[in-house]
Amino acid sequence: MFTRATALVFIYALGMLAPPRLAASPDHHVVPLSRKADVGSAYSATGKVRIELREVQVEMTGPYGKPEPYRLFLIFEPQSGAFSWTISLKDSAADLSELTKWFKSDRAAFLKDDRLVTFTAYGETLEIQDFQGRASSMNDAEQKALSVAAALNDPPGNMESAQPFHKVALDGLSIDFDCEPRRPVCGPSPKVIDVQWDRVEQHWIVTLKARWTEEITLDADYNVVSMRKVE
Repeated sequence: MFTRATALVFIYALGMLAPPRLAASPDHHVVPLSRKADVGSAYSATGKVRIELREVQVEMTGPYGKPEPYRLFLIFEPQSGAFSWTISLKDSAADLSELTKWFKSDRAAFLKDDRLVTFTAYGETLEIQDFQGRASSMNDAEQKALSVAAALNDPPGNMESAQPFHKVALDGLSIDFDCEPRRPVCGPSPKVIDVQWDRVEQHWIVTLKARWTEEITLDADYNVVSMRKVE
C-alpha cells in the first residue's frame, strides 16, 4: 500500500503541472465544493516558519459508488514551495475549519530539506507523513492534491487507507499517558508540542503532551531510539 501510494504521488511529474483551476477538479470523481484558508507555523532548523493552511470540502465517489463528503487539508510553505495534504471522509455539515483547528492545537509540521514532515499522536502511536510535494502556490498545491486523490481513490472508498504514513508504535509509553487509572473516560488526548531535527546525530526529537510530557527520539527512518518522561 505504501509503495503504491508513494508512486502515485509522482503523477505530478507526468504532465499535471498546468495552471490550477479552482472551479473544477482533475476528474469527475473529485469535486471541490467550498474552501477556508488560514495561516499557521511549522518548525524548522532556524526556528518557526509561516505556512498557509487550507481546508476544502470535497465530494468524491464513496465505497458504495455514490458521492460522499470528504475533507481535504493542505499545508503549504511559500518560500520553498513545499506542501503536504491529507483527505478523510467527513460529515458535510461539520465545521469547515475542524482540521485546521486540530492541526494548530494537536499536530505539528517540520520543514526539512524543502519538504514538510507532519507529526500526529494517537494514544500510543505516532503517525508521520513525510511528503515531498512541491507547488508554485496554494492553489497549485490543491490542484495537485486533488489529481492524486482521484488516482488513489481506486477502488472507490480506498482514499484514506491509500495515503502513505509511517506509523510508529510507542511501546514504551504507558497507557496512563492519556488515560487516568480507574477513570471511565480517557483524556487529555496526546498533543505534539515540539519537533526538532538533530543534524549532528541525525535524530528527530518529538515532544508529546498529555497527562505528562514525553520526549521521543527517532532515527532518520522514524524508528524509536529512546523515550523519556521530562515532566
